[in-house]
Amino acid sequence: MNKFSVFAALLCAAAMGGAISSCNKPETPDPVIPEVSVEVSGTTVNSVSFTITATDAAECAYSIVKSGETVPSAEDILSDGTAVDLSAGTDVTVDGLESATAYTVAVAVASEDGNTAVDTAEATTAEDPAIRLDRASGRQFGTSNNFGITLRGTVDGIDYEVSLDMYDDEGAALGYVTDGSYAFSDGISDGDVSVNYSYIQKGNDQYKFVSGTVTVKYADGEYSLRVDSVLNDESSFACVYEGAVDGLPAIAE
Repeated sequence: MNKFSVFAALLCAAAMGGAISSCNKPETPDPVIPEVSVEVSGTTVNSVSFTITATDAAECAYSIVKSGETVPSAEDILSDGTAVDLSAGTDVTVDGLESATAYTVAVAVASEDGNTAVDTAEATTAEDPAIRLDRASGRQFGTSNNFGITLRGTVDGIDYEVSLDMYDDEGAALGYVTDGSYAFSDGISDGDVSVNYSYIQKGNDQYKFVSGTVTVKYADGEYSLRVDSVLNDESSFACVYEGAVDGLPAIAE
């Protein structure tokens, strides 16, 4: 074989080797781009509920801000927001919000390879129907777990008197109604508000409670009481009171 034939053979082998190497080189996969959408499904006085729809998402989180405030970036939502386990469900409810307030819900997702997406939705919480009463008195019946609390006030020219017959085992030894949620019922056990001995006097009309709750909190030297109820005429009634309750001791912090 002459020199030219040898050189041609080497060139052919090199070309074939290059072709083989080119065929064996792994292809770069297309990036995974996640998608997300959020839709508000309902609001209450202090909550917003929404549904998340996501695809190709390895991570998911949300943030909620008042409308007009800066919406966090996808990266900030994922690092500082509230994580969502999409495998456990995509319906979310956020509590503890202000009434009659507009909010922006922002949801972010990230794929396995770090690509992100974000979507937002607007929601406005409902007006708080609670009337605000400005006087309160109470007493413990003997050393029992039975307490009577009466809230009073005049709203829009109408006199209100809300009488609550409450039962609190923990408070029996302490002498006051302790923090918690108490339910209207026909019972007289711990956590009950007796519908048989509780009522609302609204002007000249009296109503009985059918269902609902009384929430009691204490902070900074004052009681906070909230009644959310359904009455025997099927109407809803809500009221709040904040301050001292005459006849019940101030609670030692």
